[in-house]
Amino acid sequence: MGAPLRFTVYYGERRFLLLASRLVMEPRTPYRRIAPTLLLACKEPFWLECGEDITLSTRAALIAPNTWRRRLVAVDSDLAVFELPLHSIRATKPAQSLDIESFLSLMPALERALGGSLPCAGLDALFEAAVRAIAGQVPALRGGTSGALPAIDPRIERALKLLDELPFDEARLTGLANQLALSPSRFRHLFKEVTGDTVGHYARWAAVWRAVSLWSQGQALSDIVRQVGFPDLAHLDHAFNELFGVNPASVLSPENVTLIHCP
Repeated sequence: MGAPLRFTVYYGERRFLLLASRLVMEPRTPYRRIAPTLLLACKEPFWLECGEDITLSTRAALIAPNTWRRRLVAVDSDLAVFELPLHSIRATKPAQSLDIESFLSLMPALERALGGSLPCAGLDALFEAAVRAIAGQVPALRGGTSGALPAIDPRIERALKLLDELPFDEARLTGLANQLALSPSRFRHLFKEVTGDTVGHYARWAAVWRAVSLWSQGQALSDIVRQVGFPDLAHLDHAFNELFGVNPASVLSPENVTLIHCP
């Protein structure tokens, strides 16, 4: 990855918004995300390679969950990367270009967000506007219902909340199933059906984000590793690479990143 000179990340419950004037990602191995991702360029188009053989040059793209990401080149783009909440968008293709005209109303807020001056209430509105521009409706972004999209099964919503708090080494499928009064096989199937991913992969994703949050509070990575339930720093590095395509040391520095927590 050619790390950007500076980027800003707003993050909260199962979502984040990353903004960078320049972002180049060329991971040695492809990586995937568990949630739908929207990429918007306020200025110049970006180049995206993902899936089996998908190549896009565009200012707006939607990537479906679990689609392998291979390369992203955004130079002078003022790029916004939305990791949308689970269940908010149902992508019909692994990746596709979208009409940038649908997102022009978001550009002033994105420019403010790039400078780190967007309030969290404005972030909520920005996510809602992004989802509306894609889907034509706004599902509730915090677990409720709206429009034509169904609610997340309350048992899986509870499982997600448990996994958001559990250390990774305590995230046991059998234990979670017991708390939800489900058999392990039924829980595994239902979780996959609702989220499109496995319990283990989601647990790693949640642990990595807890690590990012603790790091932003000034804690040392050596202490964070134990709190989030990884055996050692190498395992955290591997999980971070698996989910973001980069090594945490290459981006988690005050010189590179501004982290803004929006609960």
